[in-house]
Amino acid sequence: MGVDMGFDLFPPLQNTDSDNEDWADFLSHVIAHYKKEKDGDMTINADGDVVISQGEHPALLRKGYCFLRFSSKLTHSGNVLKYLREVRGFAEEHFGIRVS
Repeated sequence: MGVDMGFDLFPPLQNTDSDNEDWADFLSHVIAHYKKEKDGDMTINADGDVVISQGEHPALLRKGYCFLRFSSKLTHSGNVLKYLREVRGFAEEHFGIRVS
C-alpha cells in the first residue's frame, strides 16, 4: 500500500499528425531538460521510451497515442516526487487542460 501520484491526458492523444507533433515536442522538452542532469535518472530505452529510474520507473512512451499514465508510488527512498512534479509541469505547458 502507498500513495500514487502522476498524470494522464484527457482526452487521450490520437494517432494524428497534430497529436504526434505535440507529443514529439513534449518528449524533446523532457529529454533536453534531463540530459543536463548528471545523476542519470532519465534514460531512453530500446523502444525510444523515456524512463525515469526512480520509484516505479514511470515512463513516457515514444508513441504518444499509446500513453496512458505517468505515475509512481511515492517512496521514502529516491527522488521520484521531483520527477513526477516536473514532468507534469512540462505536460501542462504542452497540453494545458488535457493534463489530469
